[in-house]
Amino acid sequence: MASANHALPRPALTRLQGKVLRRLGSFIRAHGYAPTYRELMACCGLVNVRAITWHLEALQRKGYITREPMVSRSIKVVA
Repeated sequence: MASANHALPRPALTRLQGKVLRRLGSFIRAHGYAPTYRELMACCGLVNVRAITWHLEALQRKGYITREPMVSRSIKVVA
């Protein structure tokens, strides 16, 4: 078990998950708020909403982002 002073490393990202996370962070820094799924899709070159949803679910599961259910633009990158 890890001590309180040593956080466990987060799971590795796939190439596409890394791209989504970088584009998400860039969008938030540029605009001051999170993108919609469609805006993030366009930034990442993905062609359907399910693809971006799948990547965001993986990023959340791995601890890289948080999202509020049923709240628009609620994606936050975890430091």
